[in-house]
Formats: sequence, structure tokens, C-alpha cells
Amino acid sequence: MADRQNGRARRVLGRRGKTRVARRGEGGATLVEYALVLALVAVVSVGGLSFLGSSVRASMNKVAAQIADGCGGDGVFQILVDGQSCTADPWPLTATLGQGTTFYMTTAGGSPPVRYASVCTNCAGDFDLVGGMGTLEVLPGAPPGLLPLLQVTATDSSGQTTTNELSIVVAPRTLESVVPIPVGAKCTYVRKAGADYLGTCDSTAWLDGYYIFTTNGWNLIVASSAVGEGEIGDTEALGAGTHQGGFTGVPEGPWTCAGPEPGGFCSELATNASGPLTNPSDGALGGWG
Repeated sequence: MADRQNGRARRVLGRRGKTRVARRGEGGATLVEYALVLALVAVVSVGGLSFLGSSVRASMNKVAAQIADGCGGDGVFQILVDGQSCTADPWPLTATLGQGTTFYMTTAGGSPPVRYASVCTNCAGDFDLVGGMGTLEVLPGAPPGLLPLLQVTATDSSGQTTTNELSIVVAPRTLESVVPIPVGAKCTYVRKAGADYLGTCDSTAWLDGYYIFTTNGWNLIVASSAVGEGEIGDTEALGAGTHQGGFTGVPEGPWTCAGPEPGGFCSELATNASGPLTNPSDGALGGWG
């Protein structure tokens, strides 16, 4: 009887020991699983942060490149014209009337060689981007004033591109502040409010060959009998300069007499021009300097 009871006790204790061992094994497995999950989470987190960091860096680099390009440009390096970067959007350039002007484009950044291409609507042969090598020519026959917007794209050897828009104004080289009046022109002047305003002239041919800036921009002054596009007759130019386009019959500027002579005639015209060549005051005369 005692032996049976002892045997029963041993079996019960054996089962309990196995249960404890099993529970210990389950607990160990659970800890290992937790550790593996934590390791996996750590790897995914590090990878995610690394990818996010790369994306942020790429975005910042792109933004920095576009900021460096500036002036509304779009790309990863800068286009330079005659060694200068753009200062306004669109990029303003000035070409010389009647003589043609050449601009040389290079880049700051990018992998050489760099090719250039241009897009312009209604340019009518005013530009020539020579061989795609960055030599931009504004041809001598380009009309005065603001030309149609020119879009230039530079592409480097790795296929990266940068685009800028160029706003080109064709204007005289200099503003003429004082212009001699030949004696035969017999230009009169009228004193008004303390100023000697230029009046009428028997001849206006002495104005031919100059450019005058009016509400229509720069126009070449020619004989009134042969006025073409981008031109203004010399008689009309005198009217614009002496009456500010009002044609009131009473001289009121902006042109004044810088050289009053006896008899009421004038030997020198003062244009009183001011402002930049691209947008001076009305009545400004332009020449070649």
C-alpha cells in the first residue's frame, strides 16, 4: 500500500516537473521572439531614417541648386552670360541698335561639354545661337525695343539641364544729353517759366540717324517721307521732343535750348534725358557714343 502511494506521488511529481520545464522553455522562446522583433524594428527604423535623410538631402540639394540658379531659372547649375549671373526674372540684356551684339554663355557647375538650345516665338530671325555652343548673337537688323522672350536651356554631358529666360532690349549705346544744331536748321526757342524751350525748326534733317525714345520705345529718326517699321519721321520726332507728344503748338519740353543765340535761334539742343538706356525718359536721344 505504501509502495503504491509512493509510486503515485512520484508520477505526480514527475508530471509537475515536466510542466515546469515546459513552462520554462516557453518563457525562453517568448523572450527570443521579443528580441528578434525588436531587432527587426530597429533595422526597419534605421533604414527608414536613412532613406528619409537621403530624400531630405536630395530635396535640399535641389532647392539649393534652384536658389543658386535664381531669377526664375530651373535646373542644377547656373547659366552665366558674359561671366555674370542673372539679376532679375526674366534676365534683362541690352543689345546695341543697328550694330548687332554677341553674348557669350557659360555655366557654373555641370559636367562639360555643355550644349545650349533656345526657344523663341515670333523672333523673326533676330537671334542666332551659334552651333549650340553658347554664342548668342543679336543680329544687326533686330528692331529697337524689347524683343520677344528668349528661353535658353543648357544641357551638360550627364543630361542635367538648366533653363533661363532672357529679356533682350535693343537700344542705342549712349544717351545724348547735348546735340549740336546746324545754323541752317534755324531752330527757335521760347523762354517760359525760366527755361528756354526748343521751338520750331526750318529743317529737321539734322535729327536723322539718332534714335528717340517715346511711348512706343526706341525708334530710328529718318526723313519723314520714308518711314518704316521701328522708325519715326524727323518732323514727328521734333514734335515729340518739344511738346512731349502733345502737339499743343506751344513749346513745353522736354527739349530745351542749351545754346541760345542772338536773333532767337538755338545752336545746341539739351535733351534732358534721364534713366537707363532700356527705359529712359520720353524724348531721350540715343546715339553710338
